[in-house]
Amino acid sequence: EGTVITASTTCRIHEKEYTFWIKASTIYDDTGKMTGAIETLRDTTQRTRLLHVLRNAKNHFETIIDNLPDPTFAIDTRRKIIAWNRAMEVFSGAGKEMMMGKDAHFCAEALYGKKRPILVDYLLDRTPVDLSCYNLVEWGRGTVSAQMQIHPGKADRATTCWATASVLRSESGIFGAIESIRDISNVYHPFEVFNECTIHEGGTSSDSRPDDPNSVQMKKFRLLHEISRHDIRNHLTVVMGMLSLIEPEQGGEQYHEYIKNARKATERICRELSFCAKYQ
Repeated sequence: EGTVITASTTCRIHEKEYTFWIKASTIYDDTGKMTGAIETLRDTTQRTRLLHVLRNAKNHFETIIDNLPDPTFAIDTRRKIIAWNRAMEVFSGAGKEMMMGKDAHFCAEALYGKKRPILVDYLLDRTPVDLSCYNLVEWGRGTVSAQMQIHPGKADRATTCWATASVLRSESGIFGAIESIRDISNVYHPFEVFNECTIHEGGTSSDSRPDDPNSVQMKKFRLLHEISRHDIRNHLTVVMGMLSLIEPEQGGEQYHEYIKNARKATERICRELSFCAKYQ
């Protein structure tokens, strides 16, 4: 009854900043006449600081997720989408504002074009699940990874991807799950095409000349050339980098000689690959 006013204010007392929640209301006597007013203050400094810390932590989490290079999303235990980063927007064609707060099956529709379980569902379900729609499934402690075929943005051609999902935990227990997706088509597709060429080679080699750009032999040659020029050279670069970081322990001269020979062999392979690329 009467007039009630509430407000929050911040003030400094003895060089320290405090936050108060204030409530003021009028006082009436038995006849209904207003006789005064009363005001109470509640020190909410700690609560306000905690909310500020939590708000900053939430903003930092969202910033990190939003700037991850791989398409990433997260759901809570109610199966509601709580994170949908920029890379996921580009990959799926579905905007963040459209997806946030929706049911997890919208993730499946954006990725597969239909409703179906996704990896985060398997982590949050405590019942046995069917993972037959995935390849190379790997289980870890609170994680699951798998290879899959995805049709992002209702694309006509499937994209080969590797996805990893992990549960989200707090002191009170599991509050959701997060999933990241990586397009591995540039790695997987050359081997897939090479196998297809090998399978059909018998039926097509007699129909075309070996020097025909569209012949099976030329297709296989171009694939092998791309693999050698890019993938093998990348792996060799890693090996050379690791060799430069190795520091011999006892018996240093002997180890120096081993490293020297390994580096020479690696450099020789790189030169031979460059020669093949130049005179293809």
